Amino acid sequence: MMNKQNIPISAEVKIVLHKLLRNIELNPDELQQLNDWYEDQGKSIEFIDMSDNSRETRMLEQINNKLHQNKLYRENLKNDKTLPRTYQLGKSRNNSFSWVKAAVVSMLLIASAILVLGGYFSERGSKADQVKWISYAMPAGKKSKVNLPDGSILYLNSESEVKFQDGFGVHHREIFLEGESYFEVAKDSIPFRVHTQKLVTEAVGTAFNINSYDLSAIKVKLTEGIVKVFVHHAAEPKEIFLERGQEVTLSEGEFSDVSIFNFEQAIAWKNGEIWLEGDSLNDMVQILERWYDVKITIQNPPGTTMKFSGVFKSAMLTHVLESLAYSYKFEYKIDDKDVTIIFQ
Repeated sequence: MMNKQNIPISAEVKIVLHKLLRNIELNPDELQQLNDWYEDQGKSIEFIDMSDNSRETRMLEQINNKLHQNKLYRENLKNDKTLPRTYQLGKSRNNSFSWVKAAVVSMLLIASAILVLGGYFSERGSKADQVKWISYAMPAGKKSKVNLPDGSILYLNSESEVKFQDGFGVHHREIFLEGESYFEVAKDSIPFRVHTQKLVTEAVGTAFNINSYDLSAIKVKLTEGIVKVFVHHAAEPKEIFLERGQEVTLSEGEFSDVSIFNFEQAIAWKNGEIWLEGDSLNDMVQILERWYDVKITIQNPPGTTMKFSGVFKSAMLTHVLESLAYSYKFEYKIDDKDVTIIFQ
C-alpha cells in the first residue's frame, strides 16, 4: 500500500482552478500551468492528505479519482473535434497530447463542481451556475469614474457598460466592455484583461483607451506601459504588443498596422472635451447624440463630403452647435431632446 502524499497547490494553481469553477475563460499560459501541475503531481497521486480539510483539497480529491477512472475516456478524447478551441493547446515539450489533459481536467473540474461537489458550493450558499456579476452602465449624456476592487480606475464614456464577475482583483482581473472606456491599471501579478467582443487587451500595470462603439473597427490606444492585444479563437492566432503612444484597430478579424495617435485627442472625452478632427457628418452626429443624450435629424444634407473639426470643453449643446453652424453654414433647432440641423 502506498503512503499518503500531499498535493502541493500553489496560489497560482488555486487561482486557475477558481476561474475554471466560475466559468472564466483561461488563456493558453494558464492552461499550460494546469498541464504542468498535472504532469508533475496528478499522475502519481492515489491518496490525498485531508488533514487541512480545505475546500480546494476536497475538490482535488474528487478530481483525481475521476482522472484515474477516466483513462479510457481520455484516449477517446484525443480525436474529439467538439472540444472548445480554448482548451486545445497543441503539442507541448513533454507530451504531444498534454492539451487533452488540460481539456479533461477543465471539464472534470466543471462537472465535479456541478455534479459531485455540490457541498462545496452549498457551503457558500450558491450554485455553480449562478455567477454574481457586477456591472456599471452609463446612458447617453452621462460619464463616470469607477474605482475597481484591485485599485485600478476606469472612466466610462456615454452609452457604455463594463461588467466583471465576483472575485475581481483576488482570483481574476477579467472585465468585459461595451462602448468606450479608459483604464488606469494598478500593478498586480494577476493579468488585467479587457474583453471587447472577440478582442482581448491584456496588461499588468498600464493605462489605455478602448473604443468599441463601432464593433467593425475596435480601437486600442496605449498611453502608459505595454499591453498585449489578441483575438479570441482566431484560426491563426496573432498577438500585437503596443508601446506608449501606439494604437491598433481590429476590423473584420484582422489587425491594422500599428500607428501613432494624438494623446490629447485620445483621452479628451475623459477630461470633458469634445474633440472633432476631420470627423464625417455621421460621426459628428453620433458623438453629439451620445454626449448630450439627444436625437439629431439632418435636413438638406450637403452633396459634398464634409469634415468637422473643433475642440469644446465642458460646453453646452447650444454653444457647440452655434460654433459649428457658423463654420459649416447650417441652421439648427432644438426642441427638448430633438435637434434638427438644416444645411443651406
